[in-house]
Amino acid sequence: DMVFCNGVTTESQAIELSHRIPGPQLYNVSTSGLTPHLNTARLGELGYRIVIHPAQALFLACRQIHEMFTDLRDHGTIAPWLDKMLSFDRWKTLSGVVEADALERRYASNDPSL
Repeated sequence: DMVFCNGVTTESQAIELSHRIPGPQLYNVSTSGLTPHLNTARLGELGYRIVIHPAQALFLACRQIHEMFTDLRDHGTIAPWLDKMLSFDRWKTLSGVVEADALERRYASNDPSL
């Protein structure tokens, strides 16, 4: 259905692959540091239909977690980090807790109108 283009290390390779491989192609922006981080508009111009960044958000989160815990160790508080965090209510919404609670109330009740 689609060619997964992985292991690209130069823009010229990305260009060559896009011209030599028939059909839709997926460009994987690896976290190895070897894959060129080309702009998605540029990759679209080259013919890539999908561009993925599979672990970048995880790596960013891990870095921030490490920095926060280092700061906590060194200063004894996470106060400077509080405005960078999700609120508990926002986390509940994003994680599905709010939706799960609503379903639990609906199906735990004998009232079918809920």
